[in-house]
Amino acid sequence: MSTALFEALMPKLIAIISLLSQTNNPTSVQSKQALVKAINDFKETLNQAKHYASDLPGGDLTSQEQDNIIAMLETMKRTQRTLLQASLQDISSSPTTGPGEMEVDSTASTPVGN
Repeated sequence: MSTALFEALMPKLIAIISLLSQTNNPTSVQSKQALVKAINDFKETLNQAKHYASDLPGGDLTSQEQDNIIAMLETMKRTQRTLLQASLQDISSSPTTGPGEMEVDSTASTPVGN
């Protein structure tokens, strides 16, 4: 419904312009009624679209506020990526002990009191 709602706005506006251009000064009752109906239909669809847009997350924000949030998120993404790469580099550069080099404490697994 969401995209169809916004896509319906342009044809409805074109219908209004078309009705106005056909009769520069609508004098007949039928042409006035058709114009009023087209305008009311456009207004209703526009109000629905505004309501839908304001209900979207961030729909109440201005475009500048949305741009600021996007910039902040991109900065956070770059920071996280840098930290991840540094962690991966630390892991790959740290010396690993092989199975033969591991120390085993035999007393740690010996039961006490038996």
